[in-house]
Amino acid sequence: MLIPFYNIINSHDRFSAIASMLERKQRGNKIDVDEDVMFSNINNAIADLYAGLEISRFIDNRFLPSGTASILSMIRNMVDMYRSQYEELRKDESRPIEDYLAVIRGLETALEPIQQNDSLCNMSGSWYMSENGFYTTWDNGRYVLPDMVVDTVISRIPLKKECNVLDINAGNLDPLQVFRRKFPQAKLYGVTNSSISLSKDERARFERLAISDPLEAVKISNDSFDIVLATPSLTLNRNPEKKSYVTDERMTLERAYKYLRRGGILVYPVPRAFLSKNIVTYIAKNLGDVQVIEDVYSVYGSIHNTVIIVGTKKPPLERTLDPKVYSILRNLAVMPERITGLEKKEYRLPPGLVQVTKFRSNRLDDAEMEMMFAQSTAMADFWKGQKVTKISDMESHPLLPFNVGQLGLVLTSGCLDGVVEEGNNCSHVIKGRVVKVSETSQDVENGKITEQKTISNRVEISMFLPDGTYKCLA
Repeated sequence: MLIPFYNIINSHDRFSAIASMLERKQRGNKIDVDEDVMFSNINNAIADLYAGLEISRFIDNRFLPSGTASILSMIRNMVDMYRSQYEELRKDESRPIEDYLAVIRGLETALEPIQQNDSLCNMSGSWYMSENGFYTTWDNGRYVLPDMVVDTVISRIPLKKECNVLDINAGNLDPLQVFRRKFPQAKLYGVTNSSISLSKDERARFERLAISDPLEAVKISNDSFDIVLATPSLTLNRNPEKKSYVTDERMTLERAYKYLRRGGILVYPVPRAFLSKNIVTYIAKNLGDVQVIEDVYSVYGSIHNTVIIVGTKKPPLERTLDPKVYSILRNLAVMPERITGLEKKEYRLPPGLVQVTKFRSNRLDDAEMEMMFAQSTAMADFWKGQKVTKISDMESHPLLPFNVGQLGLVLTSGCLDGVVEEGNNCSHVIKGRVVKVSETSQDVENGKITEQKTISNRVEISMFLPDGTYKCLA
């Protein structure tokens, strides 16, 4: 199922369950209702609903059932109306929770056209996303952090020092190039799922570049990087039969966190609509000093869609949920203005530099192999391991002459064949070989003649002289 319609249907079901509970309470049934939990459930349903409606803006209308675009437009208007009524009610904290019933039923009713449409409920496949739509640019890490965002992150690190910087899903190397220009002490590492076209000199400016597809195939040292850029690929499809699974956004976030040092800085760009409860809970629990930077220079004209979340890796004992961070991030899709609730802070890089002992992917390109070979000691170690005694090192024993058998082996191997230069543009050709010679001898003893035949190998060296004559030096 395509996520926009899953979110809308899921919100419809939650509104329906909440409204049924409020009706029973209104009729006087004894039901214990934790109002904080109830309002939290309503807020989450509204946030997911807005996320679904936001993503649905980028679905190519050509693939939608007839009339769907007008249905979605009507739903957006109704949802905005009931959401405004809900916020008005929340301003009066003395109102009993039963007073929210009409608003919740209104939201439920607004979503029924989607919930009752089998064609929309069964939609699947990311090909439904418009080719020029904003979210398709995130596929396979193609979203690129703007220079402005990288500049902003760097500007909030007042003390520049030697550090390891990793981009774990580099659509291209532009963000790392900005780091290299403005943060020359940084040691740069990048992981991409496509070949990198760089000259030897350009590539040498990076510590390591790896090609890995999928991302989980890469092997990188944990707790080794001071700054990690983690641009996720977006999950656009959901299997309704699979109740528990890790989305691409969450998987990228967890891997980046694993590679980051304690106190290191995580940079996580994501569309507001994909700030799910799962993602926001992870960020609010594991990151400290959280800030949000807006991508206001989006080339796709969607100024309000992308935010870049920046924070530091908390020590294990401090990893508890920050309710303020959770509330602001969870409601960014509904109330973008709440981004101002997180104050700007400066970041301090962790002390020292960790050596990255492991950084490899599931495949190497030619440039990577060439660079690794040039940097390795493989050839030096090879020659060092060859135990060859040089003639110049032989001091105590002079060389012994070949015997006939040894000379025969040299000749048959072709080691004496060749052209010998004599000077004055003259030369002669030498050809060595071993030939078999048959010799017969006779012995006379007691009037008897005994004949003995002997076959032996004979060394023969033939020469062609400059004047064309042939000589055999047997």
